Amino acid sequence: MGKVIFLLIFCILFLADVQGANIVCYQDFTQSAKFLANWDLKRDIPKYLSDKTAAPLQAISIDSSAVMAGSSGGYRITGDITKFVIKKWLAGDGQLGGFKSYLGEVALRLYIYKGMNGPLFRTEDVTASFKDNNSAVNIVRISKDEQLFDSLNIVSFGSPTFERTVAGAVMRELSQKVNTLLLSLPEQNASTVVKTVVRIAKVVDIQGEDIFVNTGIDDKTVPGEIFTVFVPGDTVFDPDTKEILGVSEKVVGKIKIAEVKASRFSRAQVVEKNADIKLFNLVKVER
Repeated sequence: MGKVIFLLIFCILFLADVQGANIVCYQDFTQSAKFLANWDLKRDIPKYLSDKTAAPLQAISIDSSAVMAGSSGGYRITGDITKFVIKKWLAGDGQLGGFKSYLGEVALRLYIYKGMNGPLFRTEDVTASFKDNNSAVNIVRISKDEQLFDSLNIVSFGSPTFERTVAGAVMRELSQKVNTLLLSLPEQNASTVVKTVVRIAKVVDIQGEDIFVNTGIDDKTVPGEIFTVFVPGDTVFDPDTKEILGVSEKVVGKIKIAEVKASRFSRAQVVEKNADIKLFNLVKVER
């Protein structure tokens, strides 16, 4: 828990402190690709991409359970690893020599969101491949390139030894392509994010610290979203024509969706409180 809190605070401070550059905030990926190894690709790949982010972009990788509340600038990036292949072919006796071929292939489907709590902006497929063919005559023991390949079973993802292998080569190519994609995105500062009200929901039940609201799958509500809770304020008149302009809002607080339970039903918890949240208070579902 302490690590998550530290990462959350660091992410918010980092985002608030950077001006004039796109911030990219990586979260854990999912993995559709079948790949068995000691690496945790769902975390290793986004961390690698974060570490390889090119200026003027600035990136931070945080734990997927951290809530990036309070920041609407930059881009949040998740993704699915659809392919991850590292192979070696050898024709001949590895102890004496032969023809060797190394292949690395990676494919990602990236989901890029506007702001840290905003809507999905783009979905992009990014692929990379690297192939190395060589032949060698070995004396007694296998060649250095084969030793490096075999070391992939024990080395850390992204380590200096990893970078010297086919896996490192294909990941460098992948990171370059992702950087090119991210550099093409428009600058996304907090001031440029404009939210649209999807609907006005209501607080329909309160049980201890849990707030239940009538928004859910039908509204594309997802866990982690933060919504404003309010009550109608005063009727506002035009001072010259006396025309009714609308009704002001009194913000009661903010809630974070913890669980989407049904098409129009979600459980949330209070993250900001100006007054007691009560039954039938209004909830602004906006993105």
